[in-house]
Amino acid sequence: MPNGVPETETHPTQLLRRSLANGRLGHAYLFVGGDIESLESHAVELARTLNCQTPKATGETGIPLEPCRECTACRKVDSHNFPDLDIVRPESKSRVVTVDQIRGL
Repeated sequence: MPNGVPETETHPTQLLRRSLANGRLGHAYLFVGGDIESLESHAVELARTLNCQTPKATGETGIPLEPCRECTACRKVDSHNFPDLDIVRPESKSRVVTVDQIRGL
């Protein structure tokens, strides 16, 4: 996930990279805390990487490690138009995601 994430390599980013390389991903990830734009950037980069149709690099298990950023899936993720990607943002400055927002998924 080298290109879409901020330059600083945070501990969660390192864990995601290691999980991808080892082929050991969780069934879901919840990105919380810190700067919302940074969190969304990490989440979108992970979605782009996992759904890329022609990745630049793959791990030993075949899981994509670096997206091409050019295929249909990458472009749909970038435009937030990928059918399996739901980004939920807080509706207010309180940074709280409501139950109704989740039910609306």
